[in-house]
Amino acid sequence: DTFKVQTLFVKPPGVGEVRVQMKYATFSPHDSLQHAYSSKAEYPYLAGYDGVGVVDEIGEGVEEFDKGDFVAVFPVPGNRNLSAKSNVSDHQAKAINTSIWSISKHLQAYSDDGSIKGFRGVGTWSQLAVFPSTHLLKLDHEPTISDAGLGSVLATGLLGPSKIFNVEEGSNIAVFGSNSLGLTLARSLKTKKPGSIVVVGAKEDQDLFESNC
Repeated sequence: DTFKVQTLFVKPPGVGEVRVQMKYATFSPHDSLQHAYSSKAEYPYLAGYDGVGVVDEIGEGVEEFDKGDFVAVFPVPGNRNLSAKSNVSDHQAKAINTSIWSISKHLQAYSDDGSIKGFRGVGTWSQLAVFPSTHLLKLDHEPTISDAGLGSVLATGLLGPSKIFNVEEGSNIAVFGSNSLGLTLARSLKTKKPGSIVVVGAKEDQDLFESNC
């Protein structure tokens, strides 16, 4: 892919939508590899799976957010209550698990000149971005660049054990990768009371995992 900076007019949010002034966004493998190998890819497209920012404007019918709220963009739509057992429905989880991952289309929020043909992810690579409110997670602090990748990590690490993997109590589990996702996944898997969790990763990360798991 060839990336370029482009100026677009961003419309106010519609019903059920929120406009966010993005502060930080990440470069995810999804942003290039997944689009490059997709048979349905449309170019040019607006990339961005993960990011954090400040609510700029609220659309009609949105009650859970206020202007000025700090938010992280969550690539999986659903209830944003992370204290609940799960934050996606069984139907949504089944769609993810069967590779029918359909991110909400919201091209109508951008320029009418046809200069953007599609999205990959939810479009966090925009200074102002419009999202369905179900794609946002409210933060209790001003976001930093280290928060920018929260969405994919939480979506996989927290949702996987509850909705995707059929983890049974007493199971023996292997987690490949001692990165932030691996740590989130290992901690989440502990709630399933497995027999053991084996993390395959770099030796220098051993102390981090032992102290946090």
